[in-house]
Amino acid sequence: MLKREDLYGMPYYKKAAYLGSVSPNTRFRIALKEDKLEAAVWKEPYCYDKTPEEEIERKEFPAQEEGFHEITDWINQKAKEMAKL
Repeated sequence: MLKREDLYGMPYYKKAAYLGSVSPNTRFRIALKEDKLEAAVWKEPYCYDKTPEEEIERKEFPAQEEGFHEITDWINQKAKEMAKL
């Protein structure tokens, strides 16, 4: 399960994307896209760059503290859904 404290602060996202995984089969990527945070999730085994675009689900969130909490909830929900597949 992903927690807010597992994610970096906003200065990190101004320079790079954050990639990680939760549960045994869900990977995620968080990146700053213009003035929003974009989160992406997909099922293993491939990395972000090698996963077909149609297998990646994305959602945008506010680029502020509230957005990080929403991202963790969304990624955790998606991980639960993917675990059932």
